[in-house]
Amino acid sequence: MQPGMQQAYPPPTVDGHRPPAVAPPIPRSLQFSFTGNASEYFRIWIVNVMLSVITLGIYSAWAKVRTRQYFYRHTWVDGSSFEYLADPVRILKGRVVVATAIAAVFAAQYYSLALYVVLAIALALATPWAVTKSLAFNAHNSAFRNVRFSFQANTGEAYGVYVLAALIYVLSFGMGYPFAQWRITQFAVSRHLFGDEPLRWDTTTGEYFKVYLISLAMSTGIVIFAVINVVIGALVLHDVEGFSEVPPTAFAIGIAALYALMVIPLAYNRANIANALYSGITVSSHRLISEQEFLPILKLYVTNFLGVVFSLGLLTPWAKVRLAAYRAERMKLLAVGPLEGRRYEFANRANALGDAAMDLGDMDFDLGL
Repeated sequence: MQPGMQQAYPPPTVDGHRPPAVAPPIPRSLQFSFTGNASEYFRIWIVNVMLSVITLGIYSAWAKVRTRQYFYRHTWVDGSSFEYLADPVRILKGRVVVATAIAAVFAAQYYSLALYVVLAIALALATPWAVTKSLAFNAHNSAFRNVRFSFQANTGEAYGVYVLAALIYVLSFGMGYPFAQWRITQFAVSRHLFGDEPLRWDTTTGEYFKVYLISLAMSTGIVIFAVINVVIGALVLHDVEGFSEVPPTAFAIGIAALYALMVIPLAYNRANIANALYSGITVSSHRLISEQEFLPILKLYVTNFLGVVFSLGLLTPWAKVRLAAYRAERMKLLAVGPLEGRRYEFANRANALGDAAMDLGDMDFDLGL
């Protein structure tokens, strides 16, 4: 042995034996479930609709909270359900402010075109702010096992994300939409926390592009069918010989068939974007897995649509419950250790104004679901 070097010894032994190697923990596969039913939710839904109409929309804040509370408390994993804790009064106050701002924009067009343009641009520029506040509000009022979620991002960061996404979308003539959606989703997911545990998201842009390219390929035949319908319709309207006797009902049937076919790439896109979104989420050492399938989702969309149309909307609760049940049964959590997160109280209260802006401004936060 060379001077200055020490002999390597094995780890200490107990009774002459080395301690056993510690095996890595085995993840538990925890299945999500949805326990709501259509008849039970129908009673909530019909009351919400009637009171919202009678009160000229004032009750819609309470309707939103009641609906979310129902779907949250009927979504279970590992023997516990989620909670929605928002105060409808705060939502109503925010909606009043947002409704007033939107009304001011529309009223301005009758007084001054310049004022209308300025206010419209200001309203559009408020979108990232509204998104940030809405995500913070909904996260703060969502909980699991008495541990709240939170959303920690500032408005400046949101503007940076949205400006980049918009530039890529415009400069690529729409071809960069998958990246734009992926970047916005990355921002939304990765800024969430469960207690003080941050959510991580490792889905790649390639997964989003793959889904959209396949959806585009599935749409090619539909586009050709649409062009044929437009050409035939133009020939019929101009009484071109050989087409003047085509009955208008045939053209109407063609349009209806076109819309029916559009659900095929839509169902594929929604199922696989949901899988890419949820399966990329990890919190602490737990990972979500989403396994939605194209054909079951397609069947669900078609039957839900037919049910809602032919019932004149009365089967809307049935359709929503069926979709929630399917999504839950195709979701599981690979958990390592307990699910409880550490509580963390944030000094700033969540702002309901942004949540209201998302509703009244029709600025849906599009994650592709």
